[in-house]
Amino acid sequence: MNNPRFIRSTSNLAYSTVYVSVPYAASAPMDMVQYLYHEIFIDLQKSLIGVCRVSKQMNLDNSISFVVEGILSVSYIMKIVRKSYRYIYEIEVPLCLYSMKNELYRRSVNIMNKHKSMIYVQITNKVVLYLGGRFEDVVECRLEIMKIIEEMMGFQTQISKGRFDLPFLIKKGYRIYMGSLINSDSMLLSLDTKNNSNTSKLPFEEKDRVESFEMVYLDSMKYAYLLLYKKYEMDNVLASYSTYITELETSNKTTKIMFMSLSKKNLKLTLAWFNKLYNSVIVANFSQPVYGKIDSLIIFENSKDPYSTVVGEISKIKEIITTAKGDFEAFMDVEGETLDFLCGKKNGKIIKIMKGLGCIIEVTKKTDFDRSCVYIKGRLAVFKVALSMVMNEFPEYITFSIDERHHKRIIGYGGKNIQKMMKKHGVYIKFMSRSEMEQEGYEHNVVIKTPRKNANNLEKMKSELFEMIEEIPEETTKWHEVGSDRFFNYPHATDFTVYFDKFLVRTEIPKIYYYDTTAVPKRSHKIVLSNKKVFFCSDEKVENKHLTVNYWLMQLPESERLLYIFNINGIITFDTLYEDFSELMVVDSRFLN
Repeated sequence: MNNPRFIRSTSNLAYSTVYVSVPYAASAPMDMVQYLYHEIFIDLQKSLIGVCRVSKQMNLDNSISFVVEGILSVSYIMKIVRKSYRYIYEIEVPLCLYSMKNELYRRSVNIMNKHKSMIYVQITNKVVLYLGGRFEDVVECRLEIMKIIEEMMGFQTQISKGRFDLPFLIKKGYRIYMGSLINSDSMLLSLDTKNNSNTSKLPFEEKDRVESFEMVYLDSMKYAYLLLYKKYEMDNVLASYSTYITELETSNKTTKIMFMSLSKKNLKLTLAWFNKLYNSVIVANFSQPVYGKIDSLIIFENSKDPYSTVVGEISKIKEIITTAKGDFEAFMDVEGETLDFLCGKKNGKIIKIMKGLGCIIEVTKKTDFDRSCVYIKGRLAVFKVALSMVMNEFPEYITFSIDERHHKRIIGYGGKNIQKMMKKHGVYIKFMSRSEMEQEGYEHNVVIKTPRKNANNLEKMKSELFEMIEEIPEETTKWHEVGSDRFFNYPHATDFTVYFDKFLVRTEIPKIYYYDTTAVPKRSHKIVLSNKKVFFCSDEKVENKHLTVNYWLMQLPESERLLYIFNINGIITFDTLYEDFSELMVVDSRFLN
């Protein structure tokens, strides 16, 4: 079977069908999701009018798959799909802004119209703005609305462009909000100028701090898949390492992107994570049409050939295999370091799998690619096992530090000690000096690698090393996830990781409560809004005194409130609104217009 994605001549193109599923997070409001599905559908129809037929179908999980049929190259269709795709971002609004709700809504609508996006308000036990639209539009929309919120909170703001050390800026007193770290370098900086201990200032005039670069060639279909289904996950990791991605050029087969980071260490950590994510996505051919299509997959079918091409994560493709028949083949493109580990000496690991299962596995270097292609082919039972066995040979690793004075004793004379330990646990271990760490971009001086099937032995090997030197490894503290408002208004966290729209902290940050001047806890700090209203923020809860979403709801006209309560909660009295709501209970929701 030849992969239909590599057909080039327009005259030879057959009538093709492309299925693209669009699953949104379960937390996204259904009204908004349905509206975005409609927007994608209209966009696809407008872009492909007179060329392709566009339809949509409901999946078992209630998500929608869009079906594009026509005589066009798959790469062109996917280009249109990427442009038409709609993303959803969330913004939680501080409850103390209830007195400026109408102004916030009005200004948000202006921004929404400016960037051709949409905004949906949902109130549970918090107030959340859901932003929906094309990637570039919704990124700018998010930053500008965050700018309004920060200014209403009484802070000075600036939207700036550049690539910076995000944790460093936060420790200097800036409140940071990113647009995206993929094909974008916009960010919002906010500053509490009333805080005398804050020596930072705006306008922000620091220069771009990027020092390390790496250019990578990727399969265009796999990269498109990541942008459609893994973009939020990618933004989180890129933010945590202050690393940015820029797409330089794309063709039918390959996409060239540039990774830009502040240090070699951050770049290496980012690439290691990205390669693991990228390698989890494969291209597979099925000798018979695919039925029972499921979410988070891109499927191509060609009228001239009775087979389907599927792009997706291995776990999703395995779900299809269980109900499919015939022959199967898979294509993976992996970078050199992973390939060496995957194949072993003289392709020993690959040969062993082939002989044991009687399947075909080939490894070839692509001429216009800095990655190698691993090709697997076989019947149903054999293919599924071969795919799992190959994936189990991919590397897993951990890093940690052991004082250099112990290295020689652990290694032993002629390496006898460490060879024995590596053989026992089936792992590879490397000890590094400080100069080697800097050269190779590692954060710690010990790295242990092993095939994925043997990943449980990584921690066993680590424990044995520390037992040998009679030391106890540092305990790995559990990370706690907190939102931006909670993080910035409780400035006691010194050990943290930056994510795209939240933070991970070592020490758990308690919930934040807002109070007006009638009830102020002892441990609190003052907030003066732009309209001069004074509130206090604290991690202490004074029962029935803190602000809740009821303050936000009380801005509704009386008639609308009563009708609303009757429809949503049954016949109840208005007094019950003063209780805290559950996050799962929606008490108000609407489109802004």
